[in-house]
Amino acid sequence: MHPVTSFHPPSETSLPGAFTVDVLVDDAVRVRLRARGELDLATAPVLASVLNDQQRRYVHLDMSEVRFCDSAGLTALVEAHRDLLSRQGSLTLVGAGPRIQRLLRITGLDAVLFTVAESQAMPESVRTTQSRPTNLRARLARPAVRIRRPA
Repeated sequence: MHPVTSFHPPSETSLPGAFTVDVLVDDAVRVRLRARGELDLATAPVLASVLNDQQRRYVHLDMSEVRFCDSAGLTALVEAHRDLLSRQGSLTLVGAGPRIQRLLRITGLDAVLFTVAESQAMPESVRTTQSRPTNLRARLARPAVRIRRPA
């Protein structure tokens, strides 16, 4: 995966704890974003802007490198979640660390937002940005589950 675009708050690009959002995968239906740094009152508008600019229905937001999140960050996540649901899409938080998971649990948002561990994130076949119609046809032709009958 290669970053396609990075978004930085204008006043914080040189600070050691700068907040950034990278677009890692971009296709017609889904996108994977990676957020880094502290998601707070000063940086939540950056994340909200990036999430609102996505014309994709399915957004996976890698939160594994987010060290801090406050109520403004949570608000940006909930608003994006509601917006995507209204377009029959979804926002999935991927790889949130223990602090973020605890925050979601305390606020009750763990029952509202979709979260997955990093190992359960997008499969490799979805992560690619190249079109492979022949491989897709071959995968569809093979049965996904084989049933063995007793002899």
